[in-house]
Amino acid sequence: MGWPIPDTRQYQYSLPRKRTWILLYLSVAIEVILCVVDYFSKENILEVYEYISDLFFILMSFSVFLVFYCYYKVVKKSVWDDELKNAHIAWEQWSREQLVICGNVISSPEEHNASVMLQDTQNIPAYPHKGRPLFGKSMTLKQRLAEIDDMLERQCPGYRYFLHTIYLAGISVDAVNTDAEDVFEQWHLYPEHLSSLSELKSWYDEKAHKGIALIIGIQLWPSQPQSYSEFISAQLITTPAFAKEKKLPVLAGLGRVMPSASDTLSQDLDMLFEYTGIDREKIKNIWLSKLDKKAMADVSIYACNKNIPLPLESPYHLIDHTFGPPGPVADFIALALLADSMPYHQDLQLLVKGSGDKEIFLCLMTRKIIDS
Repeated sequence: MGWPIPDTRQYQYSLPRKRTWILLYLSVAIEVILCVVDYFSKENILEVYEYISDLFFILMSFSVFLVFYCYYKVVKKSVWDDELKNAHIAWEQWSREQLVICGNVISSPEEHNASVMLQDTQNIPAYPHKGRPLFGKSMTLKQRLAEIDDMLERQCPGYRYFLHTIYLAGISVDAVNTDAEDVFEQWHLYPEHLSSLSELKSWYDEKAHKGIALIIGIQLWPSQPQSYSEFISAQLITTPAFAKEKKLPVLAGLGRVMPSASDTLSQDLDMLFEYTGIDREKIKNIWLSKLDKKAMADVSIYACNKNIPLPLESPYHLIDHTFGPPGPVADFIALALLADSMPYHQDLQLLVKGSGDKEIFLCLMTRKIIDS
């Protein structure tokens, strides 16, 4: 799968077929033989000169054609290579585009959220098969949204003045409608439904949006405990140009999401690093979620083959191992966890997450915005 980058290859010379060359040379050879025979068999020397002039004309025509043909191929290859280089640069710039995360809040079953996964291996909580409630005292959704608003204001003062859109993550419109009214009461903007991270692609176009988007992920149990854990996340995103113009804080840079599959994971990882220009050796944290054993093995083999310097004791951060089976808005929760962990290490981070039957998505998160 990967990004929709066309398979551009080096220009290949298309030489004439062997049959064409043989016919040309046979024609020349026959002409030479006829000329020699006529020279010795005829008394009229003028006729011999006529054959020689014809032969000379044929040879000259063939030589001129061959020169122009070779020149045409060289020029065509040069133009092809230039266009190929320009296309590669354009796709590199497209692949390196990021969104600025200027605010990030997450509530999880752990008091310290993502930082608990950065501890020594023996101290990392392990609840791979258990869904857990939010840490702390019980609160209504309205109270939690008000708390989120407060925390975002502290991280990004005055963000409400630039608030352009609110997205409410969920698997369906019906699933988010029950929470939409509470969101509207808090921010006075009616939220739009957001089912996947790929729907944010228009925000990577700096000319398309001027403002800040608030992405809210609500993963609470409806009444009875569920197999997944409870989470609430909120992120403020904007374009690098707008963040620079308004001097907004930069907590992290969110790269483009790359769709992948278990069968093409290695090739897609190669494409990700090639076109973003990120050095694999700078990847210190790989986060995994909702992957089967084969996909996890493929990631391990890839990291080993490409010499990615991961810690031996805990090479990967297994989100599901700590927080249990993924829930309905797990994609957005995973990115919020990555952003939450950024202040603790400030390294490049790679998220490899399953999102369906054999479907995977890849995403890079950086501490600073990379130059495109």
